[in-house]
Amino acid sequence: MRKMNSALPKISILMSVYNEPNEWLDISISSILDQTFQDFEFIIILDNPLSIDNKNLVKNFQKKDKRIFLIENEVNIGLTKSLNKGLGIASGKYIVRMDGDDISNPDRLKKQFEYMESNLRCVASGTYFKLIDEKGFDFGNTIKLPLSNEKIKELLFIDNAIAHPTSIIRNDILKEKGIKYNEEYKYSQDYGLWCELSKIGELNNLPNVLVKYRISKNQISNSKRNEQQLIVKKIRDNYIKDYLLSNLIDIDFENKNYLKFIWRSNIPINFKIAIVKGIILNRKLNYSSFTFMVILNFRIIPKINKLFLEKYFKNKNI
Repeated sequence: MRKMNSALPKISILMSVYNEPNEWLDISISSILDQTFQDFEFIIILDNPLSIDNKNLVKNFQKKDKRIFLIENEVNIGLTKSLNKGLGIASGKYIVRMDGDDISNPDRLKKQFEYMESNLRCVASGTYFKLIDEKGFDFGNTIKLPLSNEKIKELLFIDNAIAHPTSIIRNDILKEKGIKYNEEYKYSQDYGLWCELSKIGELNNLPNVLVKYRISKNQISNSKRNEQQLIVKKIRDNYIKDYLLSNLIDIDFENKNYLKFIWRSNIPINFKIAIVKGIILNRKLNYSSFTFMVILNFRIIPKINKLFLEKYFKNKNI
């Protein structure tokens, strides 16, 4: 039974552990316990009853630090359901995600807490991050996702826009709106969550590298890529449809003429481009020259995309 503290923590950290090497898990947990910001509870869900090494390591940490609360799943239920179990008991003002193979910089919690306290319209945010390999070697690349609310919501028409292991979320918003991870999504559950939260408030990223994100051969994105991409397509599709309906555009995607309704609408040009590219990615429509253009790097050459699209729709008399 969980002991209730008289004072609720400012932050609840959620980590689900499956079968991470103990060396990685040790470093990951330590990077949280060594934070300069110390007012938190650390909820760790063990989702693999057979991983005795993981269990023993976490229990040893728990003996030394009472802020660690351990949930042991009787059977493997997957990341999405495990995180929802953690959300169900999290008492912090903010939810922070952490993976068992990543590393948080010492001032991560401090900077993210201060940002959320100063930006009350923001319901969730992430940060820049660095990539490391299985041995902890830093690739040197800083991964920079869009910072502003508008740019993030624009990117959501195409792909994820906040890195899950860098995220912080307002817990009161989740509870008030009854929002949690969609358990239909075995993978990319964070992408679905950001799309839901984007309807409620602002999303942002901090221009600070606060997490080291480990790339390994066992990651979901590599081992289950096809299944993951089907889920991404479903999330993207729902996000596009919801946005169009909110702008009073009810279209039938089976009818190719829907493009003219999008292009003639009052939707901002950058959103139009992102929406059309998202639809192309999902449906692979048979517009060879058009598809060739939108496959180009959207983030690097948006002006070229805009000029091409304007010319394309003009020539098609749309």
